[in-house]
Amino acid sequence: MNTTVTYPKPLPDLTITHVSGRQLGRSYSETIYEVVSRRVLDAARLAHLDAARVLGVGQAYTVLKEETFTVPSQPMAVDDEGNQRPDLPPLHYGQACKPYDYAYHRYTIRRICDSGD
Repeated sequence: MNTTVTYPKPLPDLTITHVSGRQLGRSYSETIYEVVSRRVLDAARLAHLDAARVLGVGQAYTVLKEETFTVPSQPMAVDDEGNQRPDLPPLHYGQACKPYDYAYHRYTIRRICDSGD
């Protein structure tokens, strides 16, 4: 039986989480979202997410914070049929495989909305 080594992704490619929300005055509110992505999200990509309304609704959004972080992934042996084999050590040419660090990008986004939206 042949095995290959895979590094499972520790997080999804894209997640959007509602972090908080509050009233700013009589007719305005703000909502904070955290977006985590495997890819860098430039202004155009954020505009697509905004157009799809996955960043809430309102007049404007602002990126408050951007950061890059890594999450380690442990190597895993997989057989020819795609089954995980925890009983077999993940080897590459007879050498033990080391963990792999996946890079992710985190964006903290503030959405402003008035009562007319």
